[in-house]
Formats: sequence, structure tokens, C-alpha cells
Amino acid sequence: MNPMEIQHLQTALSQSGCPEDLLADYLDFLQNGGQQVEIVRNNITQVFQKEALYRKRRHETMEGTVTFRNKEQHGTGNSDTGVFIGIEFIRCCFTHGIPARMLKVVREHGEVVEIVVGFGIKSMCL
Repeated sequence: MNPMEIQHLQTALSQSGCPEDLLADYLDFLQNGGQQVEIVRNNITQVFQKEALYRKRRHETMEGTVTFRNKEQHGTGNSDTGVFIGIEFIRCCFTHGIPARMLKVVREHGEVVEIVVGFGIKSMCL
């Protein structure tokens, strides 16, 4: 990521309610995650597209809440992947012109383990 992209991302995620420590961890993940970043991005893009298609078929607007939680660490990999998938969901929303915001951030032992993301117009009123 170039410095301009990083600055734009920091601004957008800060405005969405992302805590600074989580934002810093996420930016580090993006810059040093390698193939893992692409796997996370592809997975959430598929989830986002399925949700959008489901809503379209039902003639519903793309709005609601979704919870992302880290799995307990069993083996290798980044323990924050679940929360990072939530941040990618926010990025997908922004990319498609849908407002998104972190409504709740749950910490255990000082670490972010869960985020609740609101998306769509109604989520901005919560």
C-alpha cells in the first residue's frame, strides 16, 4: 500500500469508529500479511456479494448488523483474523457506497476479540 492509500484508509476507518490500536494492528497486517491478506479479502468479498444478492432478491436495502469474532488460537496464523475480516467488510461497504460503522468493540484481556458492524443508513442512527 502506498502512503496515500494508507492515509485514506486510516481516515475512513477512524470515522467508522475503529479504535486506534486495532487500526494500527490492521494496517500492520495489510503491510506484512502477504498471501493471508488476499485470503481474508477474497473470503469477505464473497460474503459481502452473497449478502447483497440475498437482499436484492428480497427487495431489501443493504442494511443491518453483523458480528465478527476472533477464533481461539489453535495453531498458526494471525489470531486477529476474525476482526480483520470485519474491517474488510467495512471496506467492502465503503467501496459499494454503503455507510458502515463499528457499533461495539469487545475486549478480553486488553485485546479486541469481537466487533459488531452496522451497515446501511439505519446503522448510522444507532
